[in-house]
Amino acid sequence: MDNTTLIQKCALRRRYLRFIDDPIVIETHGGFGEVWRRVYSGIDVGCVIERDEDKAEALAKQRPTWRVVLGDCEKLIRHGLYADAQWSVLDIDPYGEPWQVIDAFFSGSRNYARRMILVVNDGLRQKLRVGGGWLTGSMKPYANKYGNIVLFDRYLDICRDKVVDIAARVGYRIVEWTAYHCGTKGDMTHYAALLTL
Repeated sequence: MDNTTLIQKCALRRRYLRFIDDPIVIETHGGFGEVWRRVYSGIDVGCVIERDEDKAEALAKQRPTWRVVLGDCEKLIRHGLYADAQWSVLDIDPYGEPWQVIDAFFSGSRNYARRMILVVNDGLRQKLRVGGGWLTGSMKPYANKYGNIVLFDRYLDICRDKVVDIAARVGYRIVEWTAYHCGTKGDMTHYAALLTL
């Protein structure tokens, strides 16, 4: 684990939590629960999703007041997992790209909070570095628009454009935005948005 990235990741989450009173968190990739320990441990209401059974079991012990779900987060969210809840924090931290999960959350019928934060740890830039953008469904339109070779350099702009477009489908607009590259060779991208209806 890249500790510098973890420190930045947690600092970004803490910074954006100040925008939300009584946060209700959905964490889509629970992992080993380190972000929860450093950021969300004082929050009683939340949901964490994890596809690894051993990790999910450990997460259930770690946070007894949260809903802990074993499975594929993108499929679960797309099919309406807890669509009645007004999640005010959507925390996405996959090993690779986050766009399918973001798309799933802002699709379909859901009881959206009037004000929420989206915070993301995005690993897609590593693939963009080696020219793989045109092979990635979420990046194909941008490869066609800008050319595959520039996706790596323009990724911060692309992230904001995509979040604006996806969130607007349900009426959200961005009122605060932070994005930066970090990690080894700048291959990780962190971004956060405060969204309001």
